[in-house]
Amino acid sequence: VYGYGVENNLIIKWHTLIWGKQYPKWFEGLSETESKGAVRNWFANIAARYPEIDEIAVVNELQNPGATGTEFFKNQLGGEGQTGYDWVIWIFQQARRYFPRAKLYINDYGILSNASKRAKHIEVANILKERKLIDMQRKVEILGSALKKALVKLDALETFTQGMLTSFQIHIGKDEWDKIVEQLKDINKRD
Repeated sequence: VYGYGVENNLIIKWHTLIWGKQYPKWFEGLSETESKGAVRNWFANIAARYPEIDEIAVVNELQNPGATGTEFFKNQLGGEGQTGYDWVIWIFQQARRYFPRAKLYINDYGILSNASKRAKHIEVANILKERKLIDMQRKVEILGSALKKALVKLDALETFTQGMLTSFQIHIGKDEWDKIVEQLKDINKRD
């Protein structure tokens, strides 16, 4: 898939570097120093094998209560620290180091339908933005009739960074879907 994307000048997106829902169980037995070394090694190997990655969801579903590994990653990679998200900052610093040309995202769902989740998402994104560690972000779910309200909420997210939908779920009929697909045919082409 990677080779096909490079050969056809498509945007290459890596999903995801760190996700509390999926990680190797051997990681749990490591010290903080060993954990950080393992993450650096992981990122270095991805960067060496896939040097043409354009976009990366660095941290996925930070606020997902079912992602039990999120607490584990927080504790193993530096903890809350002064910002409450020092461990996320560290992950993004490493991602920027190993993927200097890639656009870096933080990815989550439900940020439009849940005000407290949206506020936390904006808080984390602003912390990363202050450090020039995040480029664009968001994963959005929209139900057809809620589109207008969702666009207002999207505007609130736009206030802190350039915006991009990294994932978009919309519940509509097949005819409407076919029209959208036709309009968006070349959206994944590089400039």
